[in-house]
Amino acid sequence: MSEVEATTTATRTRPEVTKRSFSLPDGSYVGRSSTRADGFRIELIESGQVFEHKLKEFSPEVIHAAALFGIVTSVTNAIGGKGLSVEERGELLENRLATFLEGEWASERESGPRSSQLLEAIVQVRADNGKDSSQEWRDAMSIKLKDDQETRNGYMNNPLVRAALEKIKADAAAKRAAAAAAKAGESKGDLADILAD
Repeated sequence: MSEVEATTTATRTRPEVTKRSFSLPDGSYVGRSSTRADGFRIELIESGQVFEHKLKEFSPEVIHAAALFGIVTSVTNAIGGKGLSVEERGELLENRLATFLEGEWASERESGPRSSQLLEAIVQVRADNGKDSSQEWRDAMSIKLKDDQETRNGYMNNPLVRAALEKIKADAAAKRAAAAAAKAGESKGDLADILAD
């Protein structure tokens, strides 16, 4: 079984009808889309029929509509069928959108914080220890955190960075909770259904 097949079949519980992969400029294929992908390939498993296209073959209007559909689908898939609290759903959606807004795609299924949160935690630890972090340094570190998993893991495993990261996440959760409470306070909704026995 190829890497592409393993990627597409490992997460499914119903029988596969298609195999999909994404082409890269060097002619190779991967099981997940990325910012480097330039096309796709879909194979009907039973017939072996293949549909393969490059992104440049589609009109800007189709690409625009597909991008919006894909973004919304990916963002809402982040919460899936998981039994999550309202706050957890909000955090997952917020994180997924922030990942896109940072110009990333691949962290959809990765565990761990967004690169921007991790960078913020590292900058905080540096500041706590009297070290300035210039914009140039931040930009270089941001690239390193996105491109070098070993560096990223090293910082994520540092207890000082981990503590700063947890505070950043807690502060973000507190802001979301305050916003939800404010919205609830503004609500003039009927409580009859909620208070009924």
